[in-house]
Amino acid sequence: MKKQSLKILLALICPLINNAQNKLIPLLNSNKNAPVLIYLDFDGEPLTDTTFFDNLGKALPEKEEKELKIKNKNLSVSPSSFNTNQIKQIWERVKEDYCIFNINVTTDRKLFDKHPDNKKVLAMIGTEVNLFIGGKPFPLFESGRASIDGYGNIRSSYCWSLYKGDPILAATSITHEIGHVFGLLHNGTINPDREYFKGFANYKPIMGRGINIKRVMQWGNSEYDNANRQQDDINVILKNNNIKLIKDDYPNTLSSALELFFESDKAEIKGIIHQRNDFDFFKIFVPENVILNIEASGPKKYGNLDIQLDLFKSNKELMESADPKDKHSANITTKIETAGYYYVKIDGVGKGNPAVNGYSDYGSLGQYTLKIDFRMNEEMTLSSNTHMPLKSLQNEGKDVLTIHREEKELTIKGKTNYIKLYDLSGKRIGFSKGQLLHLDTINADAYILVYETSTTNKVMIKKILLK
Repeated sequence: MKKQSLKILLALICPLINNAQNKLIPLLNSNKNAPVLIYLDFDGEPLTDTTFFDNLGKALPEKEEKELKIKNKNLSVSPSSFNTNQIKQIWERVKEDYCIFNINVTTDRKLFDKHPDNKKVLAMIGTEVNLFIGGKPFPLFESGRASIDGYGNIRSSYCWSLYKGDPILAATSITHEIGHVFGLLHNGTINPDREYFKGFANYKPIMGRGINIKRVMQWGNSEYDNANRQQDDINVILKNNNIKLIKDDYPNTLSSALELFFESDKAEIKGIIHQRNDFDFFKIFVPENVILNIEASGPKKYGNLDIQLDLFKSNKELMESADPKDKHSANITTKIETAGYYYVKIDGVGKGNPAVNGYSDYGSLGQYTLKIDFRMNEEMTLSSNTHMPLKSLQNEGKDVLTIHREEKELTIKGKTNYIKLYDLSGKRIGFSKGQLLHLDTINADAYILVYETSTTNKVMIKKILLK
């Protein structure tokens, strides 16, 4: 009776355990509508295909090769030991490596199952696989394996990474193995004769040695001395597999820069530098006599993009540039004395000499977040007559700033501690002061209004379109 009760109890508990394990795996997608899919499998997977083992058996004696095929038909990659946060870290790192391609990196099994067989890769992340070779178990762990050039064939479009502990190491390994599936070979050296190039102090190519983590790990173009093969990683992935790069997200020239608008006293946008001749340009309207701060950074701990940040004046003359030697992010803080439009450029750059101690801009590609904010210059003084009774813009809080237009006249009502009006060239527009602020004659299609909200004391910048 006790045994029967135990069986019933186990039957009830086991599904709950399995469901709990499944809930640990968040559903993540990097580019959900992309035509190519990489599925990161963390919950274990049976290895029913023998393609990999057939290739392994070619290096064994005939008897052991036969035994390998007979005894290893029902093996599995064991489930991962990583927790939810670590799984997210792994996904973030692999997402970064493949973000320049029109590929979806996902943890969603349902998406994988319904995706076309010739357009997907199964990337298994577990702890071990046990083979039988020579009559003895031969465990595989802390390693990666892939079916080289297997993409496009469901029987061979797979790989695995077997690691515990460090999620970034597991992510670096599985990115490397997926590269094999897309046809990439190892980056090694001729002199000394080594299968894997270990890289320099702070850099290594993704297809180099997989078990060491460097601050910079990027796709490579065999630019280091004594490379064992000339391999253009990005071109191989694209040309060999009919895969495309993502579309350019923002303008590449200063003249076509995307205008950003401040919400409160900040502006923020995310983007991707997807190839070495990709530059992203933005423009912002900044009032005079403020301290402007611009920061551009990639993902923490796993960014591939080494950022150079440039700031241009309203006349499009370079004002400041930032490219720190010891980090990927860049920051510019400067005083703006003249109101008007300023331009920001994001570029991926290299460091040092790629032949002996560094890397070029070839693989300096990836995601970034651009943040811009400003504060009133501490030297600025506001006289009593600038504390005009105005309020904040509509829908910015309980207070409402109202803007009225009648024919050629513009009227602003409300309360604020600070307000200025400019045309699009940055020229200050004067208007009558009083309980109602009134512009007698409208001479442009648009104006820039700069003001401070009475409730939050945050400086706001809004463009007023008048058509």
